[in-house]
Amino acid sequence: MPDRPAVLVRLLESRTPRDQDEAWADLVQAHTTILLRTARFFGGDHDAVMDRYAFILDHLQRNSHARLRGYTPRERGSFEVWLVAVARRLCLDQYRQKYGRVAEQQRADDEAGSQRRRRRRQVDLIGEAVEVTTIPDTAGASPDKELAARDLRLALTAELDGLEPRDRLLLRLLFEEELTARETARLMRFPTLFHVYRRRNSVLALLRQRLRARGIMDGDP
Repeated sequence: MPDRPAVLVRLLESRTPRDQDEAWADLVQAHTTILLRTARFFGGDHDAVMDRYAFILDHLQRNSHARLRGYTPRERGSFEVWLVAVARRLCLDQYRQKYGRVAEQQRADDEAGSQRRRRRRQVDLIGEAVEVTTIPDTAGASPDKELAARDLRLALTAELDGLEPRDRLLLRLLFEEELTARETARLMRFPTLFHVYRRRNSVLALLRQRLRARGIMDGDP
């Protein structure tokens, strides 16, 4: 099971205001890219994004960093993935406070649609990389097509879940969060962009191999 990241431990164990301020600055510096990316996801102009980003930071600091203290390392998952989930909830809270419940429902509908598009984009991109044709829209498709598409989704999900946490995070940042290779390198501390691309290609090659072992070959499902 992974430990809490050192930057988080340092913050939560700080004993003086100065140490706490320095540790907080280090944590924000380490994760500002992914937090800004989350804030941008909800749209708006630059000022709206910055207001949302400030809201996230303010609430992460409240009550002696109570939200951050709630993080529990898990065997499958990472602090970065958990932090994105917390930041998204805070963005929704800020939207609800600003626009109320009626607008919140529209925001929730938009968010649900965006999540579906992100999941589809992840499958599309990974599917292309592992030389499996993009899973089709099964609306109106034959039962055989629907069954094949379902089997491919289940197999791909299972193999993604079976990857090492760092490799799952890499694919999530690149395909779901749509971070650039440069942002991903900074967040995951890859030495260069080349290392990001090389690891991405290695992970996708591994997925291809495992899908073939399941009997899912190249071509249409």
